[in-house]
Amino acid sequence: MELTDAETDYLQQLRWRSRRGLLELELLLLPFARDRLASLSAADRQSSEQLLACEDLDIYDWLQQRARPPNASLQQMVELIRAHQRASGTI
Repeated sequence: MELTDAETDYLQQLRWRSRRGLLELELLLLPFARDRLASLSAADRQSSEQLLACEDLDIYDWLQQRARPPNASLQQMVELIRAHQRASGTI
C-alpha cells in the first residue's frame, strides 16, 4: 500500500504524539504506533488521534483495564493496542 505524502506526514504526527510524559504509557504506545498505524483504517486512525488527545493517566488506566474509555471508538483503539501488546509479548 503506497501512502501519499500527506498520509505519511499525518502518520508521523501521530507517532510523535505517541511520545508521552508518562514513560510507562510511552512504552505501550510507541511500539503500536511504529508497527500498526500505517495499516489502520482511516476511522481507526481518527480514533487513535482521539485517544492521543486524552490525558496520560486516563489512557494508562484504560490500557491497564482499571477503567473503561467513555466511548466505543476509544474502547476499540484500546483493544487494538492491547492485542498488539499480547502479540508482541509485552503483557
